[in-house]
Amino acid sequence: MVFLLLVLFCGMVEAGTIDSGTSAPPFPDPIPELSENSLPFRPEWNTVVVDVWDGGVPKEILLCTPDRQWPMKRLSFYPSGAVAEESDLLPFQGSEEARGVQDGVCLSYYETGKLLRVRSYTYGQLDGEERYFGEEGQTLYEARYREGKLNGTVTIFWPSGGVCATERYVDGLL
Repeated sequence: MVFLLLVLFCGMVEAGTIDSGTSAPPFPDPIPELSENSLPFRPEWNTVVVDVWDGGVPKEILLCTPDRQWPMKRLSFYPSGAVAEESDLLPFQGSEEARGVQDGVCLSYYETGKLLRVRSYTYGQLDGEERYFGEEGQTLYEARYREGKLNGTVTIFWPSGGVCATERYVDGLL
């Protein structure tokens, strides 16, 4: 919520003349590296529909091992059928979460299909980089997590690319 308010604030205040001189990294820079870490779809995986929107469009599906015992990837969809999010899952025996835990790259998309957010998970906790993007592909927010806690510099960018605000975290604390 705070992130959305800051991005909204930065977008409203910016009049096109404010620029800190520091630009956000270009959009494609982190994506190929992270995408290569994502589990590829496998033809032998079975699709399990978890939930559907009114009208029958899937809301969430799991891609599972052939015996349907272990979920390997979770996809969620907008009511239009466009992909909203794609997450790699770690099958976790004994987990209360029968759908597995997020492990690896999680990609979120605008309904238009453009990338909204990239997050990295390890055993169900945010661990690594998180980035939000505007619909034009510009970086709006970047942060690093370690074991589920903010750790490092959080940077919020103006829609034009300049730095709007930064904060430094250590183990989740400012």
